[in-house]
Amino acid sequence: MSLVIIRAFIIYVFVIIAVRIMGKRQVGELKPHELVITFLISSTATIPLQDNNMPLLNCIVPVLLFVSLEIIVAILSIKSVKFRNLIQGRPIVIIDKGKIDEKKLRQLRFTVDDLCDALRQQGFWDIAEVQNAVIETNGSISAENWEKYKPLTPDNVKISVDDKGLHTAIVIDGKPVEEYFKDKSIKLSEIELLLKANGKEADKLLLMTVDDNGDVYTVRKASTK
Repeated sequence: MSLVIIRAFIIYVFVIIAVRIMGKRQVGELKPHELVITFLISSTATIPLQDNNMPLLNCIVPVLLFVSLEIIVAILSIKSVKFRNLIQGRPIVIIDKGKIDEKKLRQLRFTVDDLCDALRQQGFWDIAEVQNAVIETNGSISAENWEKYKPLTPDNVKISVDDKGLHTAIVIDGKPVEEYFKDKSIKLSEIELLLKANGKEADKLLLMTVDDNGDVYTVRKASTK
């Protein structure tokens, strides 16, 4: 049993590292070749768990090969538009100026129900409001509504608003966080000053964020209310 646990832990850590190397896309955002690599890695990683007599290298080497292939394909896709179109495909306009392209629907094997479902997930409950819609290379849909249906913005009504910049979490689950974003950090002493200035105690907060203007937003833990 201990051998199984050790092998499972090694494979678990190795697969996490492999996936991290490939990037941070969510499953629904994966390109076709990325989805294939993900399936291959997951399938390959489970084989040594089913057979303890199989060397771990029989898992590690193929996974390294898959990750290497993914990196090579990604680099070639960046350098060559033709190669990128060949591997990933191209976005397809499915609604153009309010008109649904039935031919494209059939090519994509998309039903009208599929289209309406995808649009609702994007917040478009009335298809009449959609001016343009595109099926992206990962199968998701991007849609744009007509100008008359777009919400007003401060620029439309000539109102100036303050730009608060990036909101950074500085307390999570009652603990100060000095480096939430990889390239943006805040000193512990500054967090303590913000807590004191706002009359808050870190251990009683579920979340605390601060923007570039120094304005904070806090959420108290349920147990401390």
